[in-house]
Amino acid sequence: MMSHEKYIQKTFQLALKGIPWARPNPLVGAVLVKEGEIIGLGYHQKYGQDHAEIDCIKNASQTHDIQGSTLYCNLEPCCHHDKQTPPCVQSIIKAGIKKVVISNLDPNPKVSGQGIEQLKAAGIEVVSNILQAEGEKLNEVYFTSIQKNRPFIIGKWAQSLDGVMATFNKNSKWISCQASRKMAHQLRREVQAILVGADTALLDNPTLNIRHDQDIDSYVPVRIIMGALEKIPLSHNIFSDQYKKNTLLFSYDHSQKWQQQIEDSGIQVVKIGKNFEENIQILLSELRKRKITSLLVEGGAKTLGQFLKMQLIDKIHIFMAPKFLGQGPKVSDHLQLTSVDQSISLDNLTIEKIGVDFHISAYPKNGLT
Repeated sequence: MMSHEKYIQKTFQLALKGIPWARPNPLVGAVLVKEGEIIGLGYHQKYGQDHAEIDCIKNASQTHDIQGSTLYCNLEPCCHHDKQTPPCVQSIIKAGIKKVVISNLDPNPKVSGQGIEQLKAAGIEVVSNILQAEGEKLNEVYFTSIQKNRPFIIGKWAQSLDGVMATFNKNSKWISCQASRKMAHQLRREVQAILVGADTALLDNPTLNIRHDQDIDSYVPVRIIMGALEKIPLSHNIFSDQYKKNTLLFSYDHSQKWQQQIEDSGIQVVKIGKNFEENIQILLSELRKRKITSLLVEGGAKTLGQFLKMQLIDKIHIFMAPKFLGQGPKVSDHLQLTSVDQSISLDNLTIEKIGVDFHISAYPKNGLT
């Protein structure tokens, strides 16, 4: 007979199948077990559709009697109504499930233990905190969005061994190898929005979509560009390609005529000033309104450095190529540290070989210390 941990691990695997369509909801998988046999599997496939528990119950009910079964799910079942879906707790009770095993309590104040209490009040046994740390990491985006009231922010960049992101004349294609670039596009698929600064948009003319994937689907994150944007030619991809209506600009020093022209093409423009910290607060406010819970900051060096300095980067991905570039832009140039005590410490650092490059992932420890 499989242990609680094995079934919860199965819910993690199922939950990951919800990327990217389940956002901004959490990633949730569910497994129904009766007499030592898995009789149903489910996961939250898309925002606005059935939650994992409902999906699992429906699937199991087609072929099995689920009375008296045990439900495993990685997140506490919801107990509140929203516009799209009914509360899962009531469906669990109605189905005659006798036991519920979960990994994490839902930090959403609308749930936050209330789902468990309602299950217990209905006579259902509840076991919680199974593989709790692993469950929190699985839903680090959702947990951060609830606890910090802002998106989970990832900093990603490619650099040489000497920390340089481009040559002195600002050429950066390509520092990293093809395998690293493929992984970077996989990271894009896991977020709801991607941000670059105006200089990066001007020099690199990025598309900011998802490529390097044989199984590519129609998903495209919201493309965000911030800075003095009127200097970017209207022929650049962000203004002219098929994804322009999925683009959000935070711009200053532009004319009203330019803004009207951009908005007439279907692109959204938010007017900002020149103070970076104030602009970031405007950005975060706009992302909250749009229910964007994850943001990938891809460049350039100044933008990434400012986010790090403001202690807003929750996780970093660095693709380090085995080469030296000498003089050129570095993320660290914009931290303006005056002592070693101010350095940014990293937690849970991992290093893996990707092609000829090294991929470093880590969590900044509360930003500047």
